[in-house]
This record gives sequence, structure tokens and C-alpha cells, in this order.
Amino acid sequence: MEGEKEILNALSGHEKRAQQKKVREEAHEEKETAQAEKEKKRNYFWIIITIIAIVGFAVIVMWLYKSKPQMYTDREIHWHAAVDLSICGEKIDLPCGKETPGTVHGKDFCGEHLMHHHFDNTIHIEGLIQKKEDIALGKFFDIISVPFDKDKILDKKNGDLCPDDKPGKLKMYVNDQPREDFRDYIPIAVQDARKQVIKLVFESEETTTNSS
Repeated sequence: MEGEKEILNALSGHEKRAQQKKVREEAHEEKETAQAEKEKKRNYFWIIITIIAIVGFAVIVMWLYKSKPQMYTDREIHWHAAVDLSICGEKIDLPCGKETPGTVHGKDFCGEHLMHHHFDNTIHIEGLIQKKEDIALGKFFDIISVPFDKDKILDKKNGDLCPDDKPGKLKMYVNDQPREDFRDYIPIAVQDARKQVIKLVFESEETTTNSS
């Protein structure tokens, strides 16, 4: 009987240790599972943060791209156009309606750095152009403070008399081709002014008709 009792005690002790081991293993598994869940949540958190950061960066890049002003030229330019101005048959040098301090390329100039002339009957267009309207012919004459429109130049307007007592009219030509855009004319991209000659002629309509 004592032998059987010892066996039972041994078995119960073994079972007890087995049960304790099982409890420890289950506790360990629960701890690992909890740790894995915690790690998974942490990973999800950083994945979400990364996605938000990527989307936010993309949105900012798109906004900057859309808000960035579209430039007419993609680099600094230096274009020229010759101006041939005549009033009632008399050649007139390109005037300057305001004093401009300083120099450009070491020369006195009239206007602004973007558009000016060096008292040489040549329009100089220099810099980075944002909008084509910034270099329109009308803009140039505004910059040098000289009246100019489709029906007037300097102190002459259509209908004013020339010395021959006949009413005059303003005509515009570019490289000898008649133009009707006057102030809206956008100079073309040439460096040699001889390849872009803007002729502004105010003369009696009779002379204009005969010359055409």
C-alpha cells in the first residue's frame, strides 16, 4: 500500500509539475502573442504614417507645380528688334520719354532692364520672361514713356495733318509685312536686329495709298 501511495504521490507531483509547466508555457505564449500584436500595431502605425507622409509630399509637390508661374522663356534671353520710325516722311530717332539712371552693359539706356534701347533705334529685350505680354511692343513704348497705339504715335494721331495739309494715318510693318496688332505685337526670338525690323510710318493717307 505504501508503495502504491508513493507512486500516486509521485504521479501527482509529476502532474503538478506538468501543469505548472503548461501554465508557464501558456503564459509565455500569451506574452509572445501580446508582444506580436503590439509589434503588429506599431508596424501598422508606421505604415499609416509613411503613407500619410508620401501622400502629403505628393500633394505639396503637385501644389507647388500648379502654383509655379508658367514662364514664357525657360532661360535668360537677349533679343533685339530694329525700329524704323518716320513722321510725315521725316525719319525720327527712337525717343526717350523719361530719364533712366545707370547703365546696361556699360551704356546709357532708356527704359528698364527687361526692355530698353541704347539710343540706337533698337529694342533690347533681356532677362527671363514670365509672360509674353511683358515684352509686347505697347509695353516697350509705355516703358520709355512714348505715346503709341494703333492710331497714334508721339504727338500724332490718325487724322492729324502732315505738312502737305493732308490727314495722316499710322501704319505698321514688320520685315515689310503689314501688321494690325500694333501694341499687341510680340517680338520674335532673334538676336540680330536686322532680322526683325519694325517700321512705324505716320504719313498722309494719300501717300500711303500711292505707296501701296
